[in-house]
Amino acid sequence: MDGCRPEADNVFGPVVASCRDGFDFTLLFEQAILSVAPSALVLAASAYRLRVLYRQPSKTISTASVPWATAKQAAILGFAITQLILTILWAVPGHNPTQLSIAASALSFTSSIVLAGLSYVEHDRSVHPSAILTTYLLFSILFDVSQMRTLWLRRTDTAIAIVFSVGTVMKAGMLGVEMVGKRSMLQSPYRDWSPETLGGVINRSVFWWLNDLLRKGSATVLHLSDLYPLDPGLESARLQSSLKAAWENAAQQKTYALLLATFICFWKPMVAAAIPRIALIAFKFCQPLLVDRAVSLLSEPYGPKETNIGRALIGATTLVYAGVAVCTAQYKHKTYRYITMMRGGLISLIYDTTLQLDTQAANEAAAITLMCTDIDRIVAGFEWADALWAGPIEIAVAIYLLYTQIGLSCLGPVIIAVLFVVTMLAFGKLSVKYQRDWIEAVQRRVTATSSVLDNMKGIKMSGLSDVFNAELQQLRVLELTVSSKFRQIIALCAVLSNFSGATIPILTLIIYVLVTRATTGVELNPSVAFTSISLVALLAAPIQQFATALIHFAAATGCFQRIQEYLLKTAQREDHVSRPPFTTETLNEVELQTMNPSARRHLQTENLLCLQGTAFAFTPRGTPVLHDISLDLPVGIRTVVVGPTGSGKTALLLALLDELYTIKGFVYSRSSLKIGYCAQATWLPNLEIRSIILGDADYDESWYLKVLWACALHQDLQALPKGDRSIIGSKGTSLSGGQKQRISLARALYAGTQLLLLDDVLSGLDANTEQTVLDNVFGRHGICRKTGTAVVFATHSGITDFLIRWRTCLYVKQDTDFVSAQHVKKADHVIIMGPGGTILKQGTPSSVNLVSAYDEESDSEMTDDDDAANLQGALPPPRPEIGEQMEGEPEGAELLRKTGDLRLYSYYFRMLGWEATTVMAVSCALFAFSAKFPTVWLDWWSDAETQHPGQQTTMYMAVYGMFCVICLIVLIVGIYVLAMAGIPRSSNKLHAILLQRVMAAPFWFFVSTIGLRTARLSSQILAAIIGEKLGICGRTGSGKTSFILTILRLTEITKGEIFLDSLPLSSLSRMLVRQSITAIPQEPLILRGTVRFNADPFSRHSDGRIVWALMEVGIWDLITTRGGLDAEMDNVALSRGEQQLFCLTRALLAKPRILILDEVTSSVDSVREEHVMKVLRRNFAEATVLMIVHHLQFVRQFDRILVLNQGKVVEWGEPEQLMTQDSAFRSLLKSQQGTTAYRHPRTSGTRGTLA
Repeated sequence: MDGCRPEADNVFGPVVASCRDGFDFTLLFEQAILSVAPSALVLAASAYRLRVLYRQPSKTISTASVPWATAKQAAILGFAITQLILTILWAVPGHNPTQLSIAASALSFTSSIVLAGLSYVEHDRSVHPSAILTTYLLFSILFDVSQMRTLWLRRTDTAIAIVFSVGTVMKAGMLGVEMVGKRSMLQSPYRDWSPETLGGVINRSVFWWLNDLLRKGSATVLHLSDLYPLDPGLESARLQSSLKAAWENAAQQKTYALLLATFICFWKPMVAAAIPRIALIAFKFCQPLLVDRAVSLLSEPYGPKETNIGRALIGATTLVYAGVAVCTAQYKHKTYRYITMMRGGLISLIYDTTLQLDTQAANEAAAITLMCTDIDRIVAGFEWADALWAGPIEIAVAIYLLYTQIGLSCLGPVIIAVLFVVTMLAFGKLSVKYQRDWIEAVQRRVTATSSVLDNMKGIKMSGLSDVFNAELQQLRVLELTVSSKFRQIIALCAVLSNFSGATIPILTLIIYVLVTRATTGVELNPSVAFTSISLVALLAAPIQQFATALIHFAAATGCFQRIQEYLLKTAQREDHVSRPPFTTETLNEVELQTMNPSARRHLQTENLLCLQGTAFAFTPRGTPVLHDISLDLPVGIRTVVVGPTGSGKTALLLALLDELYTIKGFVYSRSSLKIGYCAQATWLPNLEIRSIILGDADYDESWYLKVLWACALHQDLQALPKGDRSIIGSKGTSLSGGQKQRISLARALYAGTQLLLLDDVLSGLDANTEQTVLDNVFGRHGICRKTGTAVVFATHSGITDFLIRWRTCLYVKQDTDFVSAQHVKKADHVIIMGPGGTILKQGTPSSVNLVSAYDEESDSEMTDDDDAANLQGALPPPRPEIGEQMEGEPEGAELLRKTGDLRLYSYYFRMLGWEATTVMAVSCALFAFSAKFPTVWLDWWSDAETQHPGQQTTMYMAVYGMFCVICLIVLIVGIYVLAMAGIPRSSNKLHAILLQRVMAAPFWFFVSTIGLRTARLSSQILAAIIGEKLGICGRTGSGKTSFILTILRLTEITKGEIFLDSLPLSSLSRMLVRQSITAIPQEPLILRGTVRFNADPFSRHSDGRIVWALMEVGIWDLITTRGGLDAEMDNVALSRGEQQLFCLTRALLAKPRILILDEVTSSVDSVREEHVMKVLRRNFAEATVLMIVHHLQFVRQFDRILVLNQGKVVEWGEPEQLMTQDSAFRSLLKSQQGTTAYRHPRTSGTRGTLA
């Protein structure tokens, strides 16, 4: 290589043509573009970064970080010295500098000083290596290599070349020390962050941070604990806050408001994903240029210049394909990162909205569908979102490059592309409509499935598994039928998309050959052919991606619309009068528009809540369910709401909670009033008991122990395997009804609210436990009295029964009857609800015909000293689990998780059907052949044209076109078989198998964690007579429900046997047992569907018979007013007590030989309870009845009494016999003094029905 005159390097160039074989840049160009520009950029970026870091706290441990910080400063110092020397050398005459040589070196020296400061601050205040430093150093080293080559080739400036080379080596050293991770140097909690968060730019670009996880996965079986912690930027709380702020600032009534708010919220991560995507476009279009140059080089004579070009092409190819790999990985990674952020933000927003909606507007199934199906469709849409903006750019560039190669022949693929995109746009509009129909069908199925899983205990007890199995499978079939049109659209789009990608290159080349033959006579130029095929492939891919993106993004926008409609429900409150708005737990004060001065003064000084002449309804324009409600709730008041079943007690509590719509009147509240609410149907998440009680509050051991003692939970916790660390199972099915109610009450108490709304939370408790809770929570030394918490307690019991249990000395006038008792008064205020949702009377016990006398001597409540003494045993220490320990996973399961199981594929192929599988396999093989073999055929064609120009062009072109036809046929066949036959068939089969497995699963599967079966009952010897009535009682959690679950084969018998008609129960199928015995669970089982279907799920009875059963339980008149037998149960709106009465109609229609009742009157008043007992005597005189009872006023109607305690039978005998003894039953009965009792004569029979 010859040297260059100094003047040759002092021009911008960029290529120096007169020397160095014309294969080098001029030095001025390199210094301007590869030195001055990067230095200027890094100075500007450093200034901004230093400003950001200045506000950050120190994140490193000084003693650990000093050595690395020193090493970094030493490397930068060495580089700065070389740049200073280089500046001096360029200034010395005789070195032939360019116009920018001194400026470039001086700027490089200046940037090194700034980088020294940036490195020091980054090291101390950033958790990962500096992105600015590593990026600058990496590219600067690559640029310096080019400049270093030029300096060495000049030959006249050896000293400068040496110093510059040393500086480049120092840069490499700077990069090496800067890339080192800082986990060991970081303070807590930064050192515990994920490797991705702590990794530098290069680490994250090539995913080195995953190496440890991949290595561990290859050596062992990965578990959840092996995964890295979540990046702080992906935390749902942070994402929800950001997206919620963007949504609140959006024009929410506009069509795409939520979509726009999402873009505004996450624009930064979206732009971060766009940067590598743009770089990827550049790298992709370098490929055909490389191909063109490589093909041209091969046709040129060999020489020194061609050797240099060949080496350069090798380097360029390496850079291009490395760039493609890195940019593809980065843009995909960043795309899925912002999709994950969107997903987290949207799901959190849906969840937050669900919590804010009132009970009537909230739809759990709708929220679940939005969080699952709709979010998944949005994710699918945004996976292709980059194609919507990058696709047109790639198409435009590809068409231009293609035009430079084949001229106007490029119009063929352009026309095809336009037609294709227009067709896909039309399909996109249709897909939105059909997708909405499909998702609504999914929502209906999810609603039913969720209801079944929530009520699995009652379904299994009632023997209705087959009914629900058939119903859910029918919904699945309906869903697949509705989705068929959407699948057709997707199938057509898939056909067109894949067909275009495979055929546009073929059609383009055929058009080119025909045009060139007609115009120039040349048949095929290999260089042009291969370059054109490469360009057409680059054209076809973005067209295919753009069209696919249109379909998926259109579907995503439809899902955004559904979510937006759901979010807008919070803004659709249409109360006819002003009232303070609620947040999740707080009533907020608003300006009062109408209030007389005395009322305002009364509210400000005494009341928490004040209602004046209000009426409430479940819907904005609905019929009021509460009328003319006026009441005050002062601080610390204890208010009792009583009334018959269906009188509106629950509705009144919901009105106070702002869950009903105010039709008229006014509701006033104190500012920031915190309200705790316990519903009749308890809601408990599947967590540890302690976590449930604490909620989001911090753990305060003293307060926690007091709450446990107040709710009488200490004895129950001692009986659980892990105490308060026990997980309760789905919907709390491992607990008794009373235990669930007391845990719910404990949660409300621990929250420390100012007002408690309690909806019959003691209905599932035995008398002794109920009295204990009443004393500890509401008594003179109770926890509410001490904290000044106001309480509104609604109860199904008659006023006499409830106030007696509250130890009130009272005389209640009911017509001409008087009932009296001597107890200590606890209620401050009484509200008596009447039919139609009105208040009959309210006031102090004496003001509503209750004459009371307070007797402090009879108060048996604990004092503060007693309180402290009893807290010592309230929290039991964790103890070993009771029962069998099962292996968490079957033998070999971990190995299969590591190596995979090919049997899964075989299983799925069987679900598809071997015919469909075979057709799909053949179609895929033929499609792959017809899409890829044309490249080989083109190579053969090119050789033929070289040897025999034009002789076989028609034959090669015809075969080349035939591949288009084959491709189209196999695409249509394969995709149609998959979408329209295979998917429905496999979905139906898999859903049916899953349903069958779930319905047949043992009950412990739904209530226990993996690895535990707990023995709930000890073995006993009991016998029952045909027609005998057995009462089962005992403390809450004593094993009463477990006893009947064992009879129904819902729990496992580990010892002994149960005989049914002399047959061992274990020898009979579970379903046969449950269908032979009619069981009514404690929690009412209300099915999805009409009143008729609910009363007669098996469709075995006439309408007349169903009406008779409803009249027997006393609710037919109510159902008649709400639509009769054809009314949907969701629209009938029965109270919990009315639901229990409704469930009895199934037993009346079934007429079983054995009837099991699990506290079926726990939520009805005493009048209705007496009516139920009469119905049972009248209709089940010949049947064997087992009934769990807590309220013992009718206990003498039973022939025998079974008393349980901690899973053991402690007493078994006739009630009168047990009453004459010093028995546990007698103690239970004495705790409910003052009730009327009478006994049904025993029905004679023969022993043997149930043994």
